[in-house]
Amino acid sequence: MAAMTAVVTALQRLDPERVARKQSWFHRFTGADLEARLEFEVSIATIGNEMRKLTMAAQDADRARQLMRLETAKLEDAHPRNEALILATRELLSRGAEKADTSRLERRLGNLEALHASNQLGRAQMMLSVDHLSDLLDRYRDIEQLLFPVWQQHALSVAQSAVTPAELTEQVSALELAQSSLAAALRRNKEQAQ
Repeated sequence: MAAMTAVVTALQRLDPERVARKQSWFHRFTGADLEARLEFEVSIATIGNEMRKLTMAAQDADRARQLMRLETAKLEDAHPRNEALILATRELLSRGAEKADTSRLERRLGNLEALHASNQLGRAQMMLSVDHLSDLLDRYRDIEQLLFPVWQQHALSVAQSAVTPAELTEQVSALELAQSSLAAALRRNKEQAQ
């Protein structure tokens, strides 16, 4: 979540319009045009760094998902054994042994039943979390493999452009469209994760 927020924040700070503005001779004389281009390139690099952090966070989430799957499998394996033990203990208690002998066993049976119910609830919650993480990771892969490279291509074309003002305006428009698509996808993922 924090990594997605950082990328969205960095995208919001990017100002391609400042690079595309027609610079007067005074701006060129004072270096304001170079400063705008340099700030733009630094912003692109910052967004790239934030995407790398998001990639690491996605890798951590994938490892967590795999661990949850393993734990879910362990709980599934324990389920029939616990149920069999609960049933056998109930049957033993129903045979009617002496009260002194059964009180401790009844407490242990209650503990086992509580543990069994807790395991089932935990397993269900982990399965929901695994599904949720899988959905988020699928969306992240779309962002990583499609939206971010398109945005990056447009950003670099604006940063490296030595074109006419009309062409630069067209490149900036394409960048802004790619940027809004990328930011919207990240926001959707962030909202889905909450």
